[in-house]
Amino acid sequence: MKTLIGKLDLAAVTKEGNSVDLWHKHLGHMSKKGFKILVSKNLLLGLKSYNLDLCEHYIYGRQRKVSFLRGRHDRKKNVLELVHSDVFGPVNIKSLRGASYFVTYINDASKKVWAYPMKSKSQVFGIFQKFHVVVEERLTNR
Repeated sequence: MKTLIGKLDLAAVTKEGNSVDLWHKHLGHMSKKGFKILVSKNLLLGLKSYNLDLCEHYIYGRQRKVSFLRGRHDRKKNVLELVHSDVFGPVNIKSLRGASYFVTYINDASKKVWAYPMKSKSQVFGIFQKFHVVVEERLTNR
């Protein structure tokens, strides 16, 4: 087999087999169109046809990312006018005080984030009440 650096005359072949499926995997799940070109130029030794089976990897690789439609979301002007919240856990490694859950609050106006550790999900409402008091106090002390 003859190869030149920078220009490949023939693609490398393995002794184990010369199947279309094997070539398809070695060539990064190449499309049927790509196989047609390589076979027509006799670049794949021993392959005369390129009948490919359905390949999930090829399909996933060709999928495009679709962005979400940007709906109108006007940022709120006042603190606490809209607060986004999320609870996540349990995490495998607990905090030093034994927390394995966390709750976050994000103020829509300022994008400020508050995160609180919890030992159980049942603490969410109590933490929210404390969070609300702290933020209200900060607003009145401005």
